[in-house]
Amino acid sequence: MPASLRANTFEPQVTFLLDEFGNLSKGEIPSINTAQYLGRSLGTQLVTFVQDTSIFERYREPSAFVTLSEVYMAWSVRDTDDAEELSKRSGNCSVMVENTNLQQQAGGEPGADYSVGLSEKSVPLYRPDEFLQMPDYKAAVFFKQNPPIMADLVHYQSVDAWRDYAASNPAIPMDGVPVTYRLDS
Repeated sequence: MPASLRANTFEPQVTFLLDEFGNLSKGEIPSINTAQYLGRSLGTQLVTFVQDTSIFERYREPSAFVTLSEVYMAWSVRDTDDAEELSKRSGNCSVMVENTNLQQQAGGEPGADYSVGLSEKSVPLYRPDEFLQMPDYKAAVFFKQNPPIMADLVHYQSVDAWRDYAASNPAIPMDGVPVTYRLDS
């Protein structure tokens, strides 16, 4: 059975990698939104690589580039609007906050009595500044509508199983790429 077939089905799983997507066309590519909607139902995925997500605004349905992808990965985030959007997509978590209330006396002076209470507050799981300050070797990986997984990017030559299948590329230096994960054979 070919590797492109999805497990337990005979439906092909094909992924198109569109590197430098913003430079493919100066305007809208008319069939892209249609390909995204039909492709998702047929097992085809379009993966776009962009430096600035504002190029999606030239399309009728710019949100389709994010919502129709099963996997969305962001690294080296430099745009504050992108960071804000990633923070919203990350979702919120609940935290318990302690509240203190100091009773005031009649003259406005603080009194000796105070009360302490707890309340629940919703805060972003990841703030926009956390995306803007991610190190270059970190990436936020979103799978479907789940919160992100913060992953370390690993050079392919640092993993034995991958090194055997790819030739060395002098244009991709190993310097500065921390290896925190190692797959041993």
